[in-house]
Amino acid sequence: MIKLKNKVKFSELRNCPYLEALQAWQRSEETDESCLLRGTRLAESLAWAEGQPELPRIDLSFLEASQRVNEREQMMAARAADADRLEKLSEELEKSLDSERRQRVIAEMGEINEKIVAYTISSEALFLSNNHIEAMIAGVIGGVQLKRLTTQVDESTLENLRANTQIRAITALEQVVYGTHEYNRLEGHGFWVNKVCYSRDGHYIASASSDRTIKIWDASGVLLQTLTSHTNWVTSVAFSPNGNLLVSGSRDNMVKIWKRDESTGKFAAQPIATLRGHEGPVLDVCFSHDGEMIASASEDTTVKLWKNDGTVIRTLRGGHDRWVTCVAFHPNSKSLVSGSADRNLIIWNTLGVPIRHLRGHDSFVESVAYAPNGLAIVSGSRDRTVKMWGSDGILLKTFYGHSDKVWSVAFSHDNHTVASSGFDRTIRVWDIEQGLQYTFQGHGDVVHSIAFSPDGKTLASASRDTTVKLWAIRGTPLRTLMGHTDEVFSVAVSPNSKFLASTCKDKTVNLWNANGTLEAVLEGHNDKVNCVTFSPDSSTILTAAADASIKIWKTDGTLIDTISAHRAEIYKVVYRCDGQVFASCSADGTVRVWSADGKWLQTLTGHTAEVYSIDFAPDGSMLASASKDKLINLWSWDGTLLGTLDGHSAEVYTVCFNPNGKMIASGSMDQSVKLWSIEGQLIKTLNGHSAEVTSVCFSPDGKSIVSASEDSTIQFWSGDGTLLRTFNGHQGPVRSVCFSPNGKILVSSGEDRKIIMWNLDLENLLMRGCQWLQEYLRTNINVSEEDKRTCLGGCGWLYKHLKSTPPS
Repeated sequence: MIKLKNKVKFSELRNCPYLEALQAWQRSEETDESCLLRGTRLAESLAWAEGQPELPRIDLSFLEASQRVNEREQMMAARAADADRLEKLSEELEKSLDSERRQRVIAEMGEINEKIVAYTISSEALFLSNNHIEAMIAGVIGGVQLKRLTTQVDESTLENLRANTQIRAITALEQVVYGTHEYNRLEGHGFWVNKVCYSRDGHYIASASSDRTIKIWDASGVLLQTLTSHTNWVTSVAFSPNGNLLVSGSRDNMVKIWKRDESTGKFAAQPIATLRGHEGPVLDVCFSHDGEMIASASEDTTVKLWKNDGTVIRTLRGGHDRWVTCVAFHPNSKSLVSGSADRNLIIWNTLGVPIRHLRGHDSFVESVAYAPNGLAIVSGSRDRTVKMWGSDGILLKTFYGHSDKVWSVAFSHDNHTVASSGFDRTIRVWDIEQGLQYTFQGHGDVVHSIAFSPDGKTLASASRDTTVKLWAIRGTPLRTLMGHTDEVFSVAVSPNSKFLASTCKDKTVNLWNANGTLEAVLEGHNDKVNCVTFSPDSSTILTAAADASIKIWKTDGTLIDTISAHRAEIYKVVYRCDGQVFASCSADGTVRVWSADGKWLQTLTGHTAEVYSIDFAPDGSMLASASKDKLINLWSWDGTLLGTLDGHSAEVYTVCFNPNGKMIASGSMDQSVKLWSIEGQLIKTLNGHSAEVTSVCFSPDGKSIVSASEDSTIQFWSGDGTLLRTFNGHQGPVRSVCFSPNGKILVSSGEDRKIIMWNLDLENLLMRGCQWLQEYLRTNINVSEEDKRTCLGGCGWLYKHLKSTPPS
């Protein structure tokens, strides 16, 4: 505080250093703190005041207020400095923590990467060894881990995954989702399973085994009961039409009839009748379609007919001179057919009189079945063939394909589909007109028996490997667009993903919507249409044809203009990225550049032969052209030749830029795909096709390359040239491939008139995989708890995630 000394007059203090500040403060009624003194000026004023004999009270108040403000502001400044120091320390600490966290994330990503890669490799290996359910489990677990990762970390962190991890996991999952038919496996028998059959309502499955038991399962694969009474291998089993009776045959020479208890829904533990009379093992049994009779076939060379209460009706003898291996009733229940080790089949009436002898097999006949409409008979033999006969006994067709003995045949309820199985461990499904449709592999031993479900959608198979497998006959079908009447040369997806266009040898262009529905057929070309492309804004379509014309269309199918563009067939047309210019190439050896409204701008001449393909760089600054002269030319868009890529040993059919414009891919008659830098350096040659490469394209993210070939395959390559997957779906040369803008669909077209849409959507593939595995994981007794927990848990997380995520 300043001491109050003797008063002096204010006028005598005119020389005080703070007089103006004091007066200003007084004028503000002592409220304006900006008038107060601070720092050096305050110190000087306080020193001056100490030397005065006495100061007025107003001076003292002014100086005291100045000291208070000065101290307060110094404290605030000190606090601010402390805060700055703390913030700087925090930033330094955060940087340190970020670095540690980043290192930890990279380490964790490496660990997760290894797990995903391990599951992916396992899935691929299991699929190749025909363990398709196990391959599906591995693929789904790996896929769920990848999906979880993509939802939990940002794009920059995902870069720490190895380049091929994501796409390889997706292609492996696609392979099992679309390549698997087995969906459940019934395990519980201790020895060979000799026969399998469905109840007529499709609710139950019965299996007969060399372990001397019969097992009853529900259609989902849950074991309901085990019947034991036979004293030797049970060779055959069949449900009565109403499902209340079950008949079984055995190598103990006996036939047994079992009855369902209506109160429990289960078959009684003991048979209601044991049918004795055969003098050798019983090899087959069946019910008549009216349920009134049972037929049994035996090694004693006879067939016996019984009432459904077990009373013998008669014995059919004198027709076969060796084992009778199989028997089946005509749907009218008035006749039956038997097959024998004597290589013959005999049609009998129920009075026991042979009506017709069917001769044609070269070895034991092991299985026989009537078509549900009674118009045909199918038989399988140790001679490796399946034969179809008319009901009059005339041989209609022979199916070849099995590499060993055929042990079982069955007719589907559609009267058009036949299945066969045998010692080659395969199951083959045939269309009676078109031939082989599917081949199922997965059993580890001979497939003894097959049976269609009543709805014809499922096939059950029984094997010496002790299992019964359930197969979805159609599996998960590839999404295929059919509408063209001839070879499909080109496909393109609009940039807004709303349309797909395809061109055909039949002179038409088909326009499809995103759901695969045909919206319009664009007609007007006079020859095959080689190419189609959309404008960048998806408002117009260009088509190029062998009639040497280019047509411009609206997406509603309205023709805008026709350009007589070249002197010969036009192979390709492509827009520049801004949509203001497009280019075309032709058999006349030139590339021509046009304005968007079809006005000719310039002609690029540099090739010495037909130009098959062109592509603009993503930024529109460059154009690449591929030719029959084996060269790829690079042009600036104004027509200056920038360079030539020389490396293919034959005609170059296709060329494209990757999305960042730094790499070019080309495909050739020399069966190779080559990757080039835009400076013209050859980076890598991809060898995998066995015929000329017809089309190449990059995925939208630039991390993958797809090539199509005359060898009927599509090959999927990683950015570093590793072959990840070969797609087999076309039945002939593949002409064109392209990606949807989001990269989740790969579209291909070919000589087989098909457009196939290959699914690369991880979420969708995981949903399909999870749904496929549900029954198996919940019912199979041999699934490991870890697989069950991991797979079901992962699927459960996926369902919740998708439910909480709005559709994109």
